[in-house]
Amino acid sequence: MMEKYITAYKNLSEEKQYWLKIASIILFSFILYRAIFLYLHRQSSLLEQKIENEKDLIVWVQGKSSIIREVQKNKLNKIKKRYTIADIETGIKNFNLDPYVIVLRQNEDNNIEVSLQNVPFNLFYGWLLELNQKTNFDVDTLSIKNRGKGLTDIILNINLMGS
Repeated sequence: MMEKYITAYKNLSEEKQYWLKIASIILFSFILYRAIFLYLHRQSSLLEQKIENEKDLIVWVQGKSSIIREVQKNKLNKIKKRYTIADIETGIKNFNLDPYVIVLRQNEDNNIEVSLQNVPFNLFYGWLLELNQKTNFDVDTLSIKNRGKGLTDIILNINLMGS
């Protein structure tokens, strides 16, 4: 099959062979140029899109950075502030839980034991929610004994340093 084209090429005059070589070089160059150009253009478009996405991300992060700093600041302040048994006593008085308190003590591990007897559960739960909002603590142990009619006996051991 190739022999047919080679024979036809050799039968052409030298001038036609010359122009055919030039045309072949130009066509090959054009195809090569298009292939490289399209590839580079495609890569350039992808990189431009990536840059735009990164710029959008930077603008978004800058917009959220004040919120992130505020959250980090609040979290650090909450963790750094040490709460003591006096803070717990104040909360107990604010919720009128003091008539129900049997034991309130703090040990050397910064754990506080609170024992309440015949306390309305809803009152205890409200105090616990407020304590959770103001402090960073872990409940080590919680024992609740139902006395009926919404009254409970509660023994709560908390670590005010939290996790």
